[in-house]
Amino acid sequence: MKKFSLLLVSLFCVFLFAGCGGQSLTVKELGTSPVAMQTVTIPDPYRSAMSYQLSIPEDWSCGTPTSHQIIAGFQDIADRSDFAEDLQSYVRIASYMDGAHDGAKSAHEKLFKGDTQGFEKWLNEDSAKESEIQYRGTYSDVQCTNVYQGTHGKIYEVEYWNTYQDSKGSSGYRILSYYRDDSPYYVMVTLGSSRTNDVPQTERPFRAQDVALWVADSFEVQVAD
Repeated sequence: MKKFSLLLVSLFCVFLFAGCGGQSLTVKELGTSPVAMQTVTIPDPYRSAMSYQLSIPEDWSCGTPTSHQIIAGFQDIADRSDFAEDLQSYVRIASYMDGAHDGAKSAHEKLFKGDTQGFEKWLNEDSAKESEIQYRGTYSDVQCTNVYQGTHGKIYEVEYWNTYQDSKGSSGYRILSYYRDDSPYYVMVTLGSSRTNDVPQTERPFRAQDVALWVADSFEVQVAD
């Protein structure tokens, strides 16, 4: 009976705590979104049998999926490509298993076990292979800030910096991402830029980071029979 009781206590602790960033974080309840949400279904333009279902704020819409991401945001920007004035007005949804991302699965397993340094190393190695400028750069200061009990599994809240060189010199973005331990799809928000003060931000009733967690929890891939 004593051994059985110890086993129950151990299982209880596993549910309550999750290793991330070299520390044990209390697994938080998901709670409810601070804004009203709607459920939308988006067809994949490249695979006719596939579609995506997710919850987004009622005054948001989703842009047409590209080969590597989906943009969800306020209706006036969902299909735009320039977001300099709207860093907190949208989220990006992508899969770390799309494309030639060597070692992606094991890197995320390391993250879920608390190895943020191993995850950061993979981000930089993977970034070096990317051809698009917005994905190249140096990743640093990876921190797992919260862990939530989602509908389908745990959701890990991770922040980091991405710095790079462009025609204007050195720049950097502070990124917030939500990774699920049951799915390769994640939701990413740009919290700010080292040049944000140079670009006035559009005023919105709420920020993308306020709802990104619930967008991440709701995201599902649907495949027709």
